[in-house]
Amino acid sequence: MIKKKSDQSDRDEVVLSYSGYIRSLIKQLVRQYKRRPDEEDLFQEGMTALLEAINESSGLTDSSVYFKWRIKEAILVAILKELGINNFKASLWNDFAKYRQIRADLRQKLKRQPTISELSEATGFTTEKTEQFQKLYKIALNYDE
Repeated sequence: MIKKKSDQSDRDEVVLSYSGYIRSLIKQLVRQYKRRPDEEDLFQEGMTALLEAINESSGLTDSSVYFKWRIKEAILVAILKELGINNFKASLWNDFAKYRQIRADLRQKLKRQPTISELSEATGFTTEKTEQFQKLYKIALNYDE
């Protein structure tokens, strides 16, 4: 944990300790796609998120959870952009959580995977938004493992 934001050696140590984590996370994610996102671009996104998280982390007792969450979120957004899912704002995470819960409930109720139409109707989202959440859901499954 960084004691002072201005302590450059502590900051450098944290950045160095997370570079392997970021590269490993990226390798795990990109191998699943036919059209592979640029790993160096994703690495830069992850590092930028880490640096921002370090600057915001004063007072946190367990910064590592926060750092990993910020890194994953930044890489996920970058992958979404690569896959053509643009304009995904942070405020949509609540909608995505709603989508995931309703999807799980429907799957249990129907005893099968729900269709886009069924999901759209149950969530009240447009078909386009539901399709985007379906793509995101497939990506998010890999983060949860």
